[in-house]
Amino acid sequence: MTILHSRKQVFSAVKLAASTSLLGLSLSALAYDVPFNLSVDDDILLWQSSAPSTNIYEDGIYIATVHEVYSYMPVRDGATYQLVAHNYGVDFTPLSPPFVVPDDDGGSDGDDGIEYDEAKIYFELNDTDGDLGLHALVDGDSWRELNIEDPNDRSIFSVNVSNSLLAQGMTEIFFESSEPTFDELDPVDFFARFPAGEYDINGVTLEGEELESEAFLSHVIPSAPANTAVSGQLLPDSCEEVDGPVVAAPFNVVWDPVTHSHASLGIAGEVVVDLYQVVIEREEPAPLLISMDVSSEITSVQLPSEFFGSGENIKIEILTIADTGNQSAMESCFVSAN
Repeated sequence: MTILHSRKQVFSAVKLAASTSLLGLSLSALAYDVPFNLSVDDDILLWQSSAPSTNIYEDGIYIATVHEVYSYMPVRDGATYQLVAHNYGVDFTPLSPPFVVPDDDGGSDGDDGIEYDEAKIYFELNDTDGDLGLHALVDGDSWRELNIEDPNDRSIFSVNVSNSLLAQGMTEIFFESSEPTFDELDPVDFFARFPAGEYDINGVTLEGEELESEAFLSHVIPSAPANTAVSGQLLPDSCEEVDGPVVAAPFNVVWDPVTHSHASLGIAGEVVVDLYQVVIEREEPAPLLISMDVSSEITSVQLPSEFFGSGENIKIEILTIADTGNQSAMESCFVSAN
């Protein structure tokens, strides 16, 4: 589905056609039939039309234009929809008769859609820099439309592929929100934007079948690993002004096990650690990146000393990953003396 215009950005030709239709003025020698057989299946508006393009109006307001597809999502319960068919901006039809979405979501057959292979939504905290972000990962059968709704039925993310990508289809998508610091966005306001609860993840396959899964977003944030040390030397809380201690091989990294939620962010609650992730990065003399997933029962790893020379600045990041998907990271550094 290709959406060419937003609610505020409407081409004058589209506005003119909409105005003509809304006023009920006759349009002679119509090239296409008025869109017909409007229906809704779950949150997807469906219709039939002989025209390649369709303008969509919600409660009398233009909201989108789609090309070469005859569905649109998401729709709102109780909202009234009307459509105008055209040929890429010419040969407009009048508005279709009003169609009201039933309050019961208008499910036509009651069948459940195909579940995604993977559907996750979670928070990531950088405890060192003091910032939070929202992440999501969705993977499944080849799809053309994807929408994520929060527990208040508000759409927060929507994708409609077009042209060659519509022919090819999507399978996996991952995104991260921006991560303003706590000075720019108070954590209380951040969590208010993304309420805890079930998020509905819906889509449409290339064959027109429904995809749907639910993902739970928790406000319980695990603590970041604390008291991180390399070969017995405690690492600094921040490396903005220091390079960290000089450490000789063997490079044995240890940290305290995480057993509780973050002391000041989110809400207090039980934390079950799924795993830890250890990331090692070096920029010079040659770029190096090592990432290791570690069982929740293990709180130490030994780095391969042959990868490091003397006097190299090494960055280290350790993440706590809870069974809810929420993650908390600490960052620090040291200088190798191999």
